[in-house]
Amino acid sequence: MTIKNHIWNLATKKIANEISEQELLELDDLLKQHPVTGRKIQQLFNWWFYDENQNPIDRGEHIFNKIKEKIKAAERS
Repeated sequence: MTIKNHIWNLATKKIANEISEQELLELDDLLKQHPVTGRKIQQLFNWWFYDENQNPIDRGEHIFNKIKEKIKAAERS
């Protein structure tokens, strides 16, 4: 596995809330060592973890609630 793939795997684990503290520290170090990839991943994190007003939110919960709303609307129809 290339270092770039390893970085993306760690980033994916962070988004899924499956990253360990040790892996989080490793990801932080790798992003500093590889600034081009780091900027791309930071953009992804900004989109995933923040809403339009830059307020932290649990994106997974937000998406889940939108799905539930659509299911309820479909059931009423």
